[in-house]
Amino acid sequence: MYGDLHLHTNISDGSMSFDEVMQAIAVTSNNKPTLISIVDHNIFSVKSVIRNRNILILPGIELSATESLVNVHLTAYFKEITDTRPLDHLLSTIRDGYMQRARQIYEKIIASG
Repeated sequence: MYGDLHLHTNISDGSMSFDEVMQAIAVTSNNKPTLISIVDHNIFSVKSVIRNRNILILPGIELSATESLVNVHLTAYFKEITDTRPLDHLLSTIRDGYMQRARQIYEKIIASG
């Protein structure tokens, strides 16, 4: 059995769409039973278990936060995610903070020439 429980899509910091990830997994697994989890940063991109041929996708999320210069990443896996509303505001705040930090880093790079 092939498995990878830490995949990202271009919804967060991955380079491939969900469909492209699925296509790559189908090719690399050689049709063997496969367990994966797409754990995009601070967003639920998969909300329930998905069976696609020999591929089982476990829902998950990678919660990422930065305080001062410390980065913390926590990966969580679920059987099913029925209601994300209790976390939506927190996740939005975290994503906004990451974007602000990325802009600050970009501005420092530009300012340094």
